[in-house]
Amino acid sequence: MISLDNEELCLAMLPSSCPYTISKLDADNGVDSKTWLIREHDQYGEYPHIYAKICRATRESMPQTRGLSGDTKLKSADLGRDQDEKDEKRYDEVIILSDTGCGTEVPYPTSHHACAVEHAGSSMLSSRPEPAVWNLGTFLEYTLNPAGRIPYLVMTTHCHYDHIMGLWKLPPTTTTRLQVQDRVSISPRLRPDGASISPPVGRADGRDDVQMSNMPATTVLSSSHGKSFVIPYANLQRHSLCENNGLQAPNYTVSVWADDMQRVVYSTPASLRSIPTPLTILHMPGHTPDSLAWYDADTHMLCVGDSFYLKETPTTRAAPWGPEPAMPTIFTLESDLADWWTSARKVLAFVREKNAELKWQRWDGARRGGEDDCFVFVEYAGVSDGDRDPRFRDAIEPGLESGSPVPEFAHEHQEGNHDDDWVLVDIAHRSSSPSAPERVSLCAAHTTVSVDAEAATLTVLSFMARILRDEVPCRRVADGSGGEERWLWDYALNRDSAVSVPFQNEDDKSRYWHHGENDRKDQNGRKDKTQYQGHHEISECKDSWAVKASKSLNLDQRWNSRGFPIQDVQSQRQGQGHPSGNNGYVDGSGYERHLRYEYSVLAPLCVVEEGRRTIPRSEWDVFCERAV
Repeated sequence: MISLDNEELCLAMLPSSCPYTISKLDADNGVDSKTWLIREHDQYGEYPHIYAKICRATRESMPQTRGLSGDTKLKSADLGRDQDEKDEKRYDEVIILSDTGCGTEVPYPTSHHACAVEHAGSSMLSSRPEPAVWNLGTFLEYTLNPAGRIPYLVMTTHCHYDHIMGLWKLPPTTTTRLQVQDRVSISPRLRPDGASISPPVGRADGRDDVQMSNMPATTVLSSSHGKSFVIPYANLQRHSLCENNGLQAPNYTVSVWADDMQRVVYSTPASLRSIPTPLTILHMPGHTPDSLAWYDADTHMLCVGDSFYLKETPTTRAAPWGPEPAMPTIFTLESDLADWWTSARKVLAFVREKNAELKWQRWDGARRGGEDDCFVFVEYAGVSDGDRDPRFRDAIEPGLESGSPVPEFAHEHQEGNHDDDWVLVDIAHRSSSPSAPERVSLCAAHTTVSVDAEAATLTVLSFMARILRDEVPCRRVADGSGGEERWLWDYALNRDSAVSVPFQNEDDKSRYWHHGENDRKDQNGRKDKTQYQGHHEISECKDSWAVKASKSLNLDQRWNSRGFPIQDVQSQRQGQGHPSGNNGYVDGSGYERHLRYEYSVLAPLCVVEEGRRTIPRSEWDVFCERAV
């Protein structure tokens, strides 16, 4: 698991006008992760998470590749210097960004302010001028990347506007090479149909194209699963939801279309040497066709983008601009719930496999490095089932929630291929190490950072299964930009106003779920006045729940893409919080209860109905019966 470190210091050292916060993520195993969480206070009410990781390789350790010219010399601009080393080892660096946020820009008068930064592997307190304009590019230069010396590799978890608009604020993209294991894939530069796009005003803090061209080019990685979702440029403009928000999508080059389960190695045109990274790409279609996740082997952290996230966390409740509204996991008309279900199950299997590896590595490391008095030999055949160490029993007989490969030593014992009936029991873990075994942690592009990945994934699958079984309270919210009917599923909704069709039996329920039942007729053969809406009905009776739900919507209120009111940015920066006083929750029922793994879902009704038709019913039942 990873934890936030020095968050209060980082916040204290940033001007109050800055729309970003930064916190270092440190691994529990003591490894310096060189990973930061950047949170953005945007005008759209998205509050995206941007993850930054500095990867470095010394010249001695960098794999060397040879270009057409055969020149292997590194340009001085690409080199850094480790101030802690007397021999001043030279190294190449890259800052890997997971998404770039909404592209928020806030003007501020030039002044000086201290900030906590890390440079060349050591933390220091530096005084530097505040930029005339705060945006992602100037914020990174102010904190992690002084003078913009280090190039950026941006991994887009998907192409929605709140993940790519910050690309406008970074150096332009080019055909920078990025290797995925041993394969190199370079796409042609994306071009819009017709005239070229002019970047927004203040894109680079007033710097012109010549100044930007002197900075290292930005490299972009996207999922190879959804190429047509992103290119040509007209598709990017539409699928990014930029058109819905009156925005112009950034015109960027995707240098690499990453395949599923591939490791990332970075190299630049100026350097014929590569920088290995601990990152693995996983395809996760569902929220969008181009959705991806990534796994950091150094920190054992898995980022799932927008595929799912907790609706509220301590991070969102303690935001410096005031408590943020609860956020549901969102689906659009372009989402595929069956693909999402498959991706979530894939993540669950991946996490369980990694947890099993970590558990074995921990046990094996203790066995190899420990003293003799850390272990005792027990005659296994002489111990009853009730007295055997449950940890050892779990290892040889994995339960439903481990779902992980059985270690080889366990197979040998089960099959009787052992020399004797004595087993080695590690007692050091029981007495000298009170902390829990290291496990994979999960983070997301909104709200969620450093929660147990297996528990979080299993819980969201169970929650979705109960939605499919019509066991979660739901309410209609504001329609989407395309006029689609959208619903919110959340246990926190008032039961009195939540909707569920009172099915008399399973046959009646299956009739409502059957495709094409929207033309039902009454006993006289006339078309029923009740409008069929999947497993819900909207009656024309003025006292129906639909009328009450419609009256609860403030049509003059500005809504974000998640169906929640957009909070006033300026009042939040002044510490006033949300003016409604109900944490921005759309149904007005209040939000007082918080569970560790609590979700809500906002989706077009047709997307959920399609999921009911395509996801096997047997799988719903399995996850409904499982508990974390």
